[in-house]
Amino acid sequence: MYDIIIIGAGTAGISAYKEAIKHTQNILIINAGSWETTCARVGCMPSKLLISSANRMHEIKNAETLGLQHDAVVNTSTVMDRLHKLRDHYIRATLKEVEQWDSTHKISGHAKFT
Repeated sequence: MYDIIIIGAGTAGISAYKEAIKHTQNILIINAGSWETTCARVGCMPSKLLISSANRMHEIKNAETLGLQHDAVVNTSTVMDRLHKLRDHYIRATLKEVEQWDSTHKISGHAKFT
């Protein structure tokens, strides 16, 4: 019997665990799949990095309205290298945190209500 059971270790589940553990040690988090979160791997974080690059390029290409001239070129390899470097940093940080949790507080697998 647990005080709190969290199903899913996505960004919300991890945040819920970090808050709940402040109040009770009698907690369990159940996660099917990767513990590094979809957000860090392929979702929110990588997409925001791409959007940031696109926004900067848009600003550069529209700089003429401010009297600035620049021949803007997108180097997709460099953009993707930056994305992979930062994404991998986010993943390592998330996994490092999860690995420090007490192993009795987490289960890899599917939750089922009966």
